[in-house]
Amino acid sequence: MIQLGTWQPMPRPRLCLALLTLVALAGCGGDARPAAERAAEPRPTPAAYPVAYAVDRGELDELAERSLPEALEGRKVVATSTWEPYTLVVLSEWLHEKGIELDPPPALAARANAIGEAWDAPVFVIAAEHARRYGKRLARLRPPEAELQRFFESFTEEPRGTAGQEMAEWLDVVRRSVSEARGDRVVVIPVEE
Repeated sequence: MIQLGTWQPMPRPRLCLALLTLVALAGCGGDARPAAERAAEPRPTPAAYPVAYAVDRGELDELAERSLPEALEGRKVVATSTWEPYTLVVLSEWLHEKGIELDPPPALAARANAIGEAWDAPVFVIAAEHARRYGKRLARLRPPEAELQRFFESFTEEPRGTAGQEMAEWLDVVRRSVSEARGDRVVVIPVEE
């Protein structure tokens, strides 16, 4: 018999059951709606931010002398994205398999490397050479998002439900960048983390 004012421990199995019951009754703070109902809700679209900038070839050396984002302040924004730039790295591999190379032209490779080292980030430098060589092919490329999704997930070995959409958006960024790269104007795309 339990007397008032004295405490006796509850047997361990009953204590565990009591705690589990309390947690179940109280809930875990999550959304109690069915998963299908939660998944059907539209997700907020991330805000687009600048990712590609038009720069004169003669100004490439200056970019390596300044840090990000200062180096690109005041530059013409060629394209924006709502997705992380790493997707462009994966897309460049997909494009490579299609015979489209995003490496900088040999005349700009050293400058692109210097910028990447200064910014501590990979940098794509799209030039008129890309437009002449790949512009028409890029304009015709209309891959299904499912194909892009499969490539992304195979390449990264990571499932990501939005990968096809991300890759498609970055393909548009590449197209806009290639169409803006004319004469002495290049387009710089830093792959910031």
